[in-house]
Amino acid sequence: MKSVNDLKDLAQVLPSGCRMPEDDRLHLIANDNRYLNFFKIVPLYPNHISYFVIPNDQIDLLKDEFLNKVQIIIVEGVGVILTPSCSSDSETILKNMVDWAPYVSSTSSAQYYKKSKDSL
Repeated sequence: MKSVNDLKDLAQVLPSGCRMPEDDRLHLIANDNRYLNFFKIVPLYPNHISYFVIPNDQIDLLKDEFLNKVQIIIVEGVGVILTPSCSSDSETILKNMVDWAPYVSSTSSAQYYKKSKDSL
């Protein structure tokens, strides 16, 4: 199996149409467990951003069938790949979540705001 060790290697194996994030801070998701844990417990704007995590030694998993189903591919320990379906709005949401991640407990469960009937 092919392996990638750093962002330079990752850039070399980018599937057609995929790109690296504009903001290098997004690669923290793949390199810091606090960020990855945050993404596991907090939905990435439900029904809008989906992601797939692969180990860095299984880069061969980057096949079209995955690229068509997710917006973000996280290569553990290396970096993040944005697929052709990842819009600039999705990338902005991702940047904001990277900013929030250090301030949220990784053991917290996702919470949603619900407007009560009384406040209508």
